[in-house]
Amino acid sequence: MDIIDWIVPREKRFFHMLAQESAIILKGTRELEHGFANGALAGTAKRLKRIESEGDDQLHCLFSELNRTFITPIDREDISTLATMMDDVLDASFEAAERAELYGIKQVPVHLARLTELLSQGALEMNLAVMALDKMHGDEIRKRIVKINELESRAEEVQRQGLKELFKEKDPILVIKLKDIYFSVEHAMDRCEDVSHVIGDIIMKHG
Repeated sequence: MDIIDWIVPREKRFFHMLAQESAIILKGTRELEHGFANGALAGTAKRLKRIESEGDDQLHCLFSELNRTFITPIDREDISTLATMMDDVLDASFEAAERAELYGIKQVPVHLARLTELLSQGALEMNLAVMALDKMHGDEIRKRIVKINELESRAEEVQRQGLKELFKEKDPILVIKLKDIYFSVEHAMDRCEDVSHVIGDIIMKHG
């Protein structure tokens, strides 16, 4: 019997595992933010790869548990969707770091660094919302959902401003490279918002 069987009641198991996954994602987005703020891009990609592997392991454990559990505390489809979308946030974060290293980016534009900061803040709100799921704290979760939506809107504006500045760049290859990275970070932010919508639906069903 796994140690989690002794520590966490079976009906709470999935909430615990989702919270663990969201904590891993938060760690990954903070690593991305730190790397882009400080220009340590090669090291960031390497560290994010390890974090992504940790997230994949957690996702595998969650799905294994889901496959051998008949009754779940919330709809199994919601658990599956939530876990998968959260994993997408981490995958897109790693993609951004990997592309920055692969493309040999030497200097991160200020708007791109700001975008990773907003992503990290969104991941924090997502983590807090997921941790509140086990007790179905509707007011707390709704507050986090609103904040994620606000951060996503700000991220869209930052990306627009960043691309506006980027298109003034005279090197077309650099434009293409940085545009790819912008879109990876924005995709991660979009998936944070998608996660918040799933959590909102769960609260409506069970709150």
